[in-house]
Amino acid sequence: MIKLCALLAGDIEPGIYRFASRIAPDQVCDVVERAGWRCAYIDARGIASNLAFLDAFAGALNFPDYFGRNWDAFEECLCDLSWGNFNGAKGVIVILDRPDGFARAQPEGWAVARDVLAGAVTTHAQTGRPLVVLLRGSRTAAAGLESL
Repeated sequence: MIKLCALLAGDIEPGIYRFASRIAPDQVCDVVERAGWRCAYIDARGIASNLAFLDAFAGALNFPDYFGRNWDAFEECLCDLSWGNFNGAKGVIVILDRPDGFARAQPEGWAVARDVLAGAVTTHAQTGRPLVVLLRGSRTAAAGLESL
């Protein structure tokens, strides 16, 4: 939790991180939101298709009605959060819990998703309203990522 607080304070760069905390996601979101950030939680257990993955993100972040349920639309919505209720937020943290099943079932889909997420993180780092993705309960999907 110390590293999460450092991230919220701007002492750690936004990114996609392996999140190994055993603290309940609702408690993590409470800490995030008290720091002035928005938090979205996605329980990825049971997600085995690209469409289910896209729908889970759309639901957690309240994507606009025009969301096209494809990778291009996913990228568009993540890179431009002007459609959402994010005004006044210092940043947005997405906790993606247990994404390994999806990563194993749809390795190409996970590769696309991870690229889109990384691109959105980079885009938002330049706007002053960072986007951070925390992969919780993951080994496969979080391979090669730094821990937070």
